[in-house]
Amino acid sequence: MEARLREVQPLIKNISNYQRLKPVYDAFQKAKDKPSFKAKHEAELVIFEAARSTLLAMQGEEKLPSLKTLQAEQAQLFEEQERLYAERNRFKKEAKQIETINSSRSKIRHSILQSDLRFSL
Repeated sequence: MEARLREVQPLIKNISNYQRLKPVYDAFQKAKDKPSFKAKHEAELVIFEAARSTLLAMQGEEKLPSLKTLQAEQAQLFEEQERLYAERNRFKKEAKQIETINSSRSKIRHSILQSDLRFSL
């Protein structure tokens, strides 16, 4: 589950950047004065190109899922992770209670044995 989250998060980030900056890239392609446009929007174009090349590398032979699909999967994975952490914490608490009970039982047993020894002498 955590491995899948580590896969989904960069996909979401790169798809978001790609979609958000595609209009800037399209405007750059249509610009008459490309050097001037690039100078004004260099950071955006760099982020767009990085997102595009990363997505192409991740895509391989398959079509990438939509941003909406990935966000829904991420939300589901976060919910599952939260549920599992809560369950783990509950088990830890129960284990500690069992440990405390066992420790108390040992002390009581030891105390009873000590009392028996005193009375038998």
